[in-house]
Amino acid sequence: MKYEILPISPAMLQLIEQQAMSPISQPLTREILLLDLKLAGTRATPEMGATVKELLPGKHLQLVRTPDGDELAISVVYGSTKVGIIPMEQNTVIARLMDAGKMLTCRVDKASVEHDFMSGRPWIRILVKIYLID
Repeated sequence: MKYEILPISPAMLQLIEQQAMSPISQPLTREILLLDLKLAGTRATPEMGATVKELLPGKHLQLVRTPDGDELAISVVYGSTKVGIIPMEQNTVIARLMDAGKMLTCRVDKASVEHDFMSGRPWIRILVKIYLID
């Protein structure tokens, strides 16, 4: 049998990534809860107001390493919208696991628009759970 290297298109890569999490491709995996936390950096903007309505419990969010000011920073993204960041006090272990190539998943626990009693301005509260895929 002849082996050769085939180019992979972005669409093919996305399909492979989606299938990597399927129960068929990984029948003996389990999720280990690492953190249960409230996202930091959420803003009450019109875009986020619309997005928060889609953040139903169990909805998957993407964790993206963004070491700008903080070398361990992790952004949390839904679609193309950055919905917040992992708080600095809680990002060290997650960042190190991500840097080591470990597979993590983040899911919405609860998302809501709250009102600040002092200022009267709305703010967005997003609670998430982060799991290690083992």
